[in-house]
Amino acid sequence: MEKKKKVAKEDQLLEFSMRIKKLLEESGLGSQAAVADKLQVEKSAVGKWYRGESWPSAKALIGLSMITHKSIDFLLTGNCSSESLKAGLSDDDFLLLMDVAYILKSGNKTIAGAMRSNIIGLKEAVEDREEFKRMLTALEEKSSHGDKTG
Repeated sequence: MEKKKKVAKEDQLLEFSMRIKKLLEESGLGSQAAVADKLQVEKSAVGKWYRGESWPSAKALIGLSMITHKSIDFLLTGNCSSESLKAGLSDDDFLLLMDVAYILKSGNKTIAGAMRSNIIGLKEAVEDREEFKRMLTALEEKSSHGDKTG
């Protein structure tokens, strides 16, 4: 019985490995170095995930979820029982909200601060997705031009 459990866990890890490699390639981050850089982890850790030798940390799983736009549940099991998270949103709207969450958690104080301080404007902008995208682009441009305040 103990041996069956070990084999099942190894199979799950190998399935995760194949799933994550495919999803990262589809997202344009197939190389271990690119993934490591994006997630701020060691390249050797990504190599272990790719070879099915270890699981990513919880923090890395969150990052992988954001990069691939898949739920952690899906990343780990291949099943998505977390559809309730979408709460009736279209795929595009859900991905847009994932991008906003990523920006807020990214540590970019300029963008995150502006977004938090203008939450009412953002709420109104969500009703007009194009306006919301323009706001995000403007905030990103402001940040990339060296405004490091906040």
